[in-house]
Amino acid sequence: MIKSKIVLLSALVSCALISGCKEENKTNVSIEFMHSSVEQERQAVISKLIARFEKENPGITVKQVPVEEDAYNTKVITLSRSGSLPEVIETSHDYAKVMDKEQLIDRKAVATVISNVGEGAFYDGVLRIVRTEDGSAWTGVPVSAWIGGIWYRKDVLAKAGP
Repeated sequence: MIKSKIVLLSALVSCALISGCKEENKTNVSIEFMHSSVEQERQAVISKLIARFEKENPGITVKQVPVEEDAYNTKVITLSRSGSLPEVIETSHDYAKVMDKEQLIDRKAVATVISNVGEGAFYDGVLRIVRTEDGSAWTGVPVSAWIGGIWYRKDVLAKAGP
């Protein structure tokens, strides 16, 4: 799990570096990572990942910007209108498509990250979800997913009959 989170953070920061940073001095770069993990336990995990990333990438500082999930999309809209979006943000695949239509997604950066990580590192279905409607690009780098399903005991179902 931690390894996949490191890949996630590396991918996210790579997107930011490709897209451009707020500071012009390339030897010391500070980027913001906005996410909806406001719980202390999740922030602690993200802090450890950031610390590891910063150790492996001297000169890059990552600042967490946690935002409550209920206010998240409104915050993205507000920041985008003011030109203040963080370099890296976490968002749902649905909202990423909205952002793409508003030209807020750097498709080239996303493609570069997916290429660098390797398409084979992702489940095929997950990559299909983040494809643009015309299939020509991706709207984001998949980092997590909710899995829904129905689990049952075959013996109980068989006993109940059709």
